[in-house]
Amino acid sequence: MLSIIFGGINTLDSPEYIYTAANLLQNGISYAGNFTTDIPNPDLYSLRPPGYGFFIMMCSLLSENHYCILVIQNVLSTIVLYFIYKFIYDKIGSKDGLFWFWIGLVFFPVYFVLVNMVMADAVLGFILVLATFSLQKYLVSHHWKFILFFNLLLGVSVLVKPVMMYFWIPNLLFSVYLYFRHFSVYILLTAFILPLVSGIWSYRNHQQTGYFHFSSIKMQNLLELNAGAVISYKYDHETMKSHRKFIRSESDKMNTYKEKSEFLLQTAEDTIINNKAIYSYLHLKGMANFMLAPGRVDIETFFKCSPEKEISLLYEIEKKGLKVGAQYYFSNVNFVMFLVVLLIFVWNGLCLPLLFAAFFNSKLPIPLRIFIFILLTYIVFVSGPGGYARFKTAIYPIILILIPFGADVMKQKFIVYKKSRKKLPAL
Repeated sequence: MLSIIFGGINTLDSPEYIYTAANLLQNGISYAGNFTTDIPNPDLYSLRPPGYGFFIMMCSLLSENHYCILVIQNVLSTIVLYFIYKFIYDKIGSKDGLFWFWIGLVFFPVYFVLVNMVMADAVLGFILVLATFSLQKYLVSHHWKFILFFNLLLGVSVLVKPVMMYFWIPNLLFSVYLYFRHFSVYILLTAFILPLVSGIWSYRNHQQTGYFHFSSIKMQNLLELNAGAVISYKYDHETMKSHRKFIRSESDKMNTYKEKSEFLLQTAEDTIINNKAIYSYLHLKGMANFMLAPGRVDIETFFKCSPEKEISLLYEIEKKGLKVGAQYYFSNVNFVMFLVVLLIFVWNGLCLPLLFAAFFNSKLPIPLRIFIFILLTYIVFVSGPGGYARFKTAIYPIILILIPFGADVMKQKFIVYKKSRKKLPAL
């Protein structure tokens, strides 16, 4: 209802997904731009993998209205939340566990915002939850079809968002570990589905562009978010934009798309390597931001109340000092929005010890805990210096699984502590 009232269902990335869907339907090709009127841009053949575009295309067969996409995403989200609710109820079986589940939903509204926007994150989250529960089913039943389904879902995930393109490496290592626990050859065979899908899509992109790669967004992110973050930190945002424009203009002089892409990658990597300390700091900061960021920009976009100029409290304090930065920030933001953002930020901070404690809960099988830890660590790490809250949408359902188990561990520890205090002799 809110998406209909406010209409803020699109982000800057949404048109690329919509174009991909239209081109799949009308031209039988995955291309994130206007394929019929524009001069073909090699970047757009691989910018967005076809998974979410295919999802939009299937929704368009039901209705061309984009709100149909949101309805189906809400249905998928409801299914995911039901599975999580039932899993928590079956494993913990107490009102306390379900309490933490509901609290986790209420205090991260960005999840509901992104479910009601034309973005791939909610669909990726649906796939990752199904993969996690498929693994859980395998650990209980030891039936090969569940490990097959688990790896098929991971294969689909990389076609929905390129952030999963390197997950085949930790997943292969995890599969080796799992093999030595269950000694099933199916574990190792199916683990190659994810790199196979990545390789096939990269070969397709080679056929279209002459350059073997999975997604051109890698070049874009390395240049603008990773190397760009270093230049912005050392100098300022305007210098970063000028540098980016110059590098782009230099790359346009290259004869082939392969040469252009390799030049952009090499330039970005050189900037990072030559500023290892700064980049390491910015990367760690981005990872912290990923876990703590309240998602103010996404909420403002959804409700169409974005300020004329983007402003961040931490950025202003970092650049202008605590007093001046805070004064400048509060003079340029909506105070109600600030309170909402503050509550979400506090909740995100409280989540961290609960997440940590969850990995010590024996009610979750050890292999499942290991897989979830690997998945969360991977997603947080590859978010890089950006670390935007919207990226967290894909793994927040899994975080919702962990929070009650973490609270359960802390509750048991507190009970043991109280009992130990009662046994102490009176002085």
